[in-house]
Amino acid sequence: MVPVDHTKVVSDPKLGRCLVASKPLCVGDLVLREPPILTCLVGKGPDEKRTDAGPNGLISTFNSASSSCQAAILDMYHPPVDSSTPHVALRRRDAVWIAHKLGMHVALVLKVLLIRDANSHAFLGKRDVFKEELGDSQTEKLSALFHKGSKAEHSCLPNVEYSSKNGFGLEYRAIRPIAEGEHIRYSYIDGLWSKSQAERQNTLVETKHFICGCIRCAAPDDCRAVMCPACKTTPVFPRCRQDSAPEIGTTVRLQGLLSRPDLNGKNGTVESWVAERQRYLVRILHESLAIKKENLLPADKLACSCGNELMPPGFSSKEDSTRDALLRTEIVLMSGNLHFISPRDLDQLVAQAVHALSPTHHLVVRTFELVNKALASHAVQSDRAVAMGVPSTSLPFGSVESLRCHAAQAGMSAVKTMECIAARCGLGASACTRPHQSVPEATPLVFFCGMDLLSARRERRDKALLCRVAQYLPLMRISYGDDDDDVKTLQDMTLQSEC
Repeated sequence: MVPVDHTKVVSDPKLGRCLVASKPLCVGDLVLREPPILTCLVGKGPDEKRTDAGPNGLISTFNSASSSCQAAILDMYHPPVDSSTPHVALRRRDAVWIAHKLGMHVALVLKVLLIRDANSHAFLGKRDVFKEELGDSQTEKLSALFHKGSKAEHSCLPNVEYSSKNGFGLEYRAIRPIAEGEHIRYSYIDGLWSKSQAERQNTLVETKHFICGCIRCAAPDDCRAVMCPACKTTPVFPRCRQDSAPEIGTTVRLQGLLSRPDLNGKNGTVESWVAERQRYLVRILHESLAIKKENLLPADKLACSCGNELMPPGFSSKEDSTRDALLRTEIVLMSGNLHFISPRDLDQLVAQAVHALSPTHHLVVRTFELVNKALASHAVQSDRAVAMGVPSTSLPFGSVESLRCHAAQAGMSAVKTMECIAARCGLGASACTRPHQSVPEATPLVFFCGMDLLSARRERRDKALLCRVAQYLPLMRISYGDDDDDVKTLQDMTLQSEC
């Protein structure tokens, strides 16, 4: 396998050094393939610093690298080492511990840690084989730094997908058409269609130390659609930018705070304008803070073509209650107490989310995804019970086959909701019959739904769901490779159903 490069590095006044396409690229084209310049083990939780300082950890691997490799790494972007943000403060404490253990300068260790956090990619380095497990995999995790690949910028509407499953290194493949000179963008985070704009921004602020200004984050929040309470016919979206200076006494929402990420997404009241500091004094909770205008957003106002600007009464509290219900269910699921979650309870959770919010709200996507995961977990446990001699008629939530089909239906409903969000269609999974474009970020979920259907008898497989799997096969080939055995099996299944 040889390197491939259809990119070039350019300097951008806002972004610094970044990648652009050196030629026009079509969906599926290989954009960049390169080997890593450093790979290391990834720690978890309180043991992360010990992993970084240990054998095959970040710092020990960096120390054993060549001088040219070290120079290339130290030349990468990182947040200011003197920043007071919680993330940098945590890394500073880790750096002190590691430097003392290894006899190094704290400043160097801190810089390398921040470079890893800002630029590394999760690294597999081998073919991935589908294997369904309950709970987290115990396989050691790796991360890698790449000379050019680490310069690709983030976007919540990426045009490339990253993979390291080729056994060679990084591959970027186009998932949307790319013009010559267009910036190469991939997503640094998951959940692009199941998180609100504020949640995505907060994740990036806390982990990558920047405020996303991509095309989706510069527009009204497409993941918080509500049906206009005035005309009741149009899906509308909360505005995400101040069109003019906020007035004293008005309510605003905070976003993009680097030093206080815990306040992002919360509402406050504008108290005054502090001219000498060029900031607004905003009262939030029990304190007053001086905030820049670009961090103050309108407090959930709409902009419907009918002229309405008022949100439905109590919409934010409905979001909070739906989010709390999801969190409670997720905690039960993670604890392994699946017997407390019945399929009927899960269906009611979906119905409540759609009714309280809208059919194309990001929390509806998350609810469908959670139902899919919970039902698939039920199926795994039931399959194990049958293998241990439990009669299938004694299973508490129906047969393994019915659970698998139900899981696939829920997962595909999540996919359809994502497609509706991307198309600005307000109908959602239950009502929309329009054919929308595939959403590349939904491909892994479609793959898992296909594997659920594969475990059912041919006559039990829903043909409509099979045709949806067939729709995403081209994107699966981009993600997993043309010669992936699981993708070939899914293709054979859809061909048998004449999709």
